[in-house]
Amino acid sequence: MRSPFPIRFRSLLYTAGVLPLLAWLAAASCSRPNACPYGHYLITISDIQTPSWLPVPMRLHARLRINGVVRTTEEQRRGVAFVRDLALCVDPELGTRGTSELRVTLTSTDAVDATTVGAEFNLTLQAEQDVYEQRPVRLRRARVCNHHGWCWENPFPQGAGLTSVATKDPDSVWAVGAAGTILHYNGGFWQRLSVPYSDYHYSVWVDENDDAWVGGGQGLVYHCTNLACRQVSKSVAGTIYKVAGFDSKTVYAIGPGVQRCDRMGCTPLDGIPAESYVAARVVDKDTAYFAGTNGTLVRCKKGQCTKLVTNTTKDLSAISIDDQGTLYAVGAGGTMLSCVNDRCTAFATGTTDLINAVVAVSPQQILLLVANKRVLSCDETTCHTLISQGNPTFTDLYAASPRSIWVSGYIPKDTSPGIETTQGVVIHCDGNQCSPAIVLDETSSLFPIAASDAENIWSVGYPGVIVQCGESRGCLPRYSGATLTLSSVTGDSMIIWASGQKGSVVRCDARSGCITPTPAVGTWQLSISGETTDRVWTSGVNGAVSTCTKDGCTSLRSPPGQMLGATWPSGRDAAWIAGGGMTLLHCKKADNCQDVPTEIAGDAFSMWSAVPDSVWVAAVERVAGPLGQRGVVLRCTTAGCEKLDSDPDLPTTASVTGFASQNDDVWVAGQNGLVTRCSATSNTCRKLPTGTTAHLLRIYAATANTAYAVGKEGTGLHCKESMCTAIATGTNTELGAIAGSGPERYFIAGYAGTLMRCANESCAHVPKLTNVGLSALLVPDAQTAWVVGGAGAVLRIDPEWVAP
Repeated sequence: MRSPFPIRFRSLLYTAGVLPLLAWLAAASCSRPNACPYGHYLITISDIQTPSWLPVPMRLHARLRINGVVRTTEEQRRGVAFVRDLALCVDPELGTRGTSELRVTLTSTDAVDATTVGAEFNLTLQAEQDVYEQRPVRLRRARVCNHHGWCWENPFPQGAGLTSVATKDPDSVWAVGAAGTILHYNGGFWQRLSVPYSDYHYSVWVDENDDAWVGGGQGLVYHCTNLACRQVSKSVAGTIYKVAGFDSKTVYAIGPGVQRCDRMGCTPLDGIPAESYVAARVVDKDTAYFAGTNGTLVRCKKGQCTKLVTNTTKDLSAISIDDQGTLYAVGAGGTMLSCVNDRCTAFATGTTDLINAVVAVSPQQILLLVANKRVLSCDETTCHTLISQGNPTFTDLYAASPRSIWVSGYIPKDTSPGIETTQGVVIHCDGNQCSPAIVLDETSSLFPIAASDAENIWSVGYPGVIVQCGESRGCLPRYSGATLTLSSVTGDSMIIWASGQKGSVVRCDARSGCITPTPAVGTWQLSISGETTDRVWTSGVNGAVSTCTKDGCTSLRSPPGQMLGATWPSGRDAAWIAGGGMTLLHCKKADNCQDVPTEIAGDAFSMWSAVPDSVWVAAVERVAGPLGQRGVVLRCTTAGCEKLDSDPDLPTTASVTGFASQNDDVWVAGQNGLVTRCSATSNTCRKLPTGTTAHLLRIYAATANTAYAVGKEGTGLHCKESMCTAIATGTNTELGAIAGSGPERYFIAGYAGTLMRCANESCAHVPKLTNVGLSALLVPDAQTAWVVGGAGAVLRIDPEWVAP
């Protein structure tokens, strides 16, 4: 048995003769005042070690689920950071074999935002067994990880966009989405189940065993327990848009055709017209309806499928059935069909817009989502507008009762080129009175809604946002963390700072999570750096310069109007800042920023330094001639700059990083495949042959004489003293980040969540955790790595993480 934590369970077979003795030994081992009732199972976890940084008091909670059913639970409140033992008595209703999940969670309760630390142990119990723990258990903060040890730090619990959600009860929720994401919530925290597929899953449905059935791209269908997912079928070419069923033996996967699935596999249904299907309604184990393109509506009963006469060629998008058995199908051109005994008639909805969704609450209340902008309520004859509020885009609706209607969506906030943002929203209607139940932060949106009852309603969306609603309590967010794009990172193995879109600054501590110091620092922050994690410096658009501590950020006065895209620390309490207009600043925490003369006209792009009192600057100098510019490298102090001799075709944009060798060398990379090595000893820069004209975006110096560069079109280079050779990256997407702890361990990141681990000239792709662009890497030591990117993504390799 394998577990994400260093524990071992020992199983002993009961016999009639040794049962009393084993019960006495188990009770003695955990020091419980009372043993379990005769015939029950005793599970003991001993010496639970909790993190020293957690505040007190804390709540310890354990729960055992057998075959998806909660069998026993125990909760203890403790005021100390050490618990000697936790024992659970389990009833014997197992049959001959049962699959169990033991969850232990610890929550600090005096923090403003409660911190959850969790552990989960997967057990396989047989009848007449006793299971107990013999070695200490260390609880750590629960996070969503892949099997390579990369874990989500921000947003929390994870940031992959979610497209579908399903639930049977509040302690079990399934959600799927981008980057092959399949998540299960067990009542304490979310877990990610690994699958080889790395694109979108579009639909999830939960059967009577609380197992999930997942469909998505490439015609893939997965069956998932709380332990693992198994591919059921790939018998169609195309995308599975919808998965729905009646029980684990009757599941349908809908896309280019319809398949009927069980755990053994999927079989295409006979008699189904060759159309694309997007909607399904399963009535019972024998009867189901499917809708799709060209007005196609199909009823399948006991394996026989019949196309119903709809008298329309409009694409159909959704199906619902009321409590009297009337079926409603809606779609393009304001189409709504009402079908009784397989006879369909058109209903006048009063609109010619696309109807995206339908919910038949009763024959007197049919809810329609029209063009993602309005919700109509229709009776047997007419429709009236229920919701039409401003400019929200609505995406799904759910009716808990005739007087409790929930609608999910998002509100556009900023449509400027390149920085469009939205706010997720849930609208609740009590009769005809509708108002927002929750409005989320910027850069979020909500899509589907799923529910088991009026108090267990869930909506999920982008980027990984999760909301839980109920009639009595309204809506609460079940996620946290900034979701604005992050483009730069600095820090160490335990604490990092990242900055990016709209002045966002995030501080992440591997022990406790991520926070956003306030106030935000204004315009887009392009670069962040610091000698320590106690104070960092950030710069960006329109001359923005700020210094931040965990208590907040302070803006410093600097020349306005320029784009400042490079920072580098100059000791603990000072920094170099560079950017457009050949701006070079030296800033201190207690003063404003002072100009440093550069004596050239142009733009500075990046910096690097090994000592506080000087800095290397890569820039473009404006010169006379047909090109009008050339790349230059400067060495600067607060007194001024010295230009190094260099090739005339040094890159017009450059990025500098490096290893300070005995000769104080650095490497420079830039446009048209150019790599240059510069020496302070000789005051010269030497161009290396690279064999490519692709634009290079980042370079990492692994040793004094070895560097690796990445760029456009999946370009990767391995550069030695005098030349560069190509690295096979296995992708043609843009690669914009590279960092490492040496030639045997470095990482590359880029567009669409691309992340790979490399050694020398060999790279292997890491299974995706997100499909957003990854923009900056930090590798502080040989065990840890951080990467940041779009939608507030912060990922970290946890050196203590163990694969389940």
